[in-house]
Amino acid sequence: MNGLLNLAYPLFDALDRLIGFLPDAVRLVLWGALSAAAAMALYRRLSGQERIKALQAEARGLRQRMMQTDDAAEAARLAGENLKLSMRTLGTVTGPAMLSGLPVILVLAWVSASFATSAPAPGSAVPLTSEPPSVTVTGSPPVAGGEAALAWPGPGGTIALADPTGTIFEAPAPDPPPWILHKKRWWNLLLGNPAGYLADGAAADAVYLAVPDREVLAVGPGWMRGWAFTYLVSLLIVSLLIKFTFKIA
Repeated sequence: MNGLLNLAYPLFDALDRLIGFLPDAVRLVLWGALSAAAAMALYRRLSGQERIKALQAEARGLRQRMMQTDDAAEAARLAGENLKLSMRTLGTVTGPAMLSGLPVILVLAWVSASFATSAPAPGSAVPLTSEPPSVTVTGSPPVAGGEAALAWPGPGGTIALADPTGTIFEAPAPDPPPWILHKKRWWNLLLGNPAGYLADGAAADAVYLAVPDREVLAVGPGWMRGWAFTYLVSLLIVSLLIKFTFKIA
């Protein structure tokens, strides 16, 4: 069930339990700040700041000379040198920038799995949608009067899904619940679905569960209320604060 990125989940779970008494929004702000600090620290360590600042200073000098010259040929030559210098600067920062994004990817994957959905109330109906739509999927515990749904069990309960091939999924009801269950794919070696996978021989390739979205903010439009807005805004603001405070190029 676990992929390479999931190996960090137990550590993140343990850290989150330490701040579990805080509201979801505050915890997400802290996770965004932690992600930003880790990414910026790694970038500063890997990027060779002295080299980047030297290239930037050289570029500023070229631009100043371009503004001061009245010779079109000289301006064109300086513009070409400036373009080459920009490419060198880009090549210098691209690798470190990509590597410094790894902490963000790790935390982002865990946050999306931990804060995206909420467990339905025990006994409430959770509609199911299959892919392809022509495959009929039934859920257990069943919902009276409807096949494509299941009654969400209480704590410690089990959910099961079946299609024309038989039972395609059976496991303890996860909390938080997944919004999708699918067959195992090659990319699950990198990022697994903690809830598990549909049977390889299932007629359905994926089953979507209409579980409630988890709201971390009580105000604002719907797109602001989920985990992504709070986490990403915190990540952006703290990254900029660190960049300007420590003069990271």
